[in-house]
Amino acid sequence: MMPSVSDFGHRKAAFRYALYGALFGCCFPIISTVADLHIQHLPCNSTTILAAQGAQPLHWIIDSAPFFLGLFAFLAGRRQDQIFRLNALLEDRVAERTAQLVQSHEQTEEREVLLKEIHHRVKNNLQIISSLLDLQARYIEDAEVLTMFKESRNRIRSMGLIHEKLYQSEDLAWIDFSAYVHSLVDVLVDSYSMGAGTVTFNTQIEVENLDIDTALPCGLIINELVSNALKHAFPDGRGGEIHIRLHARDDGKQVLTVRNNGVSFPADLDFRRTESLGLKLVTSLANQLRASIDLDRSDGTEFSIVFSMPTQS
Repeated sequence: MMPSVSDFGHRKAAFRYALYGALFGCCFPIISTVADLHIQHLPCNSTTILAAQGAQPLHWIIDSAPFFLGLFAFLAGRRQDQIFRLNALLEDRVAERTAQLVQSHEQTEEREVLLKEIHHRVKNNLQIISSLLDLQARYIEDAEVLTMFKESRNRIRSMGLIHEKLYQSEDLAWIDFSAYVHSLVDVLVDSYSMGAGTVTFNTQIEVENLDIDTALPCGLIINELVSNALKHAFPDGRGGEIHIRLHARDDGKQVLTVRNNGVSFPADLDFRRTESLGLKLVTSLANQLRASIDLDRSDGTEFSIVFSMPTQS
């Protein structure tokens, strides 16, 4: 009996579903199950699909494994490539940044060496000027002029000490002010050796470091006030004490105090309007620091200079 056209169409459809099932069954078992149900003329709903798949769970797992393993391998490969590219990019950036830091460090070291050399040369030049003043002073017979030369030399020495301490310092922006003050006192004691042996010094530098813009005017102020005390506060070899203190107040301001227990500063003399070059310098340097300056004559002479300074980083 010859097959009818409808039978032929049914077989063709069955073959097509079977082929689809063979192609996609290994990847999507549910497609294979639906195709089988159509071939067997069984209803295709959730109940029959679950029943058909439940009858062969191992077949579902085995057929699905290659697809999911392949998909996982594909995604993992793409992710690995992205990670490799990202790592390469990060390594390039790290290498570039490292090279920049090395170059910056080398430039910083070079600048520090040059700055040290500048301080060293400034110190040497100031020493030469001081020595020239000493040589010239030997030919001066006028006592007043000789005193002026000595005071000028001491001012130059006080500035030279700043550059010497900076040259010796590891941090070129800050100076050990306590060591500086002790060295300055030695210079002044040596300069005013006539009667300086009977005068004792008490230094209390509680602020460890000062920047050069603060240390230089403070050093010159100390030089002027101590020189003034050695010249006028202890006449005729009289003994006494000179106190130098630098400390921080609770409000963060710094207080520089220079006090002596010798002859008090004249009550009728206004230090802000005196003709003394040294006291004019003290007032000018205090203005440079934007500082207030007060004088206490109650027990000897005490100058107090109050100022602000930048914080050390």
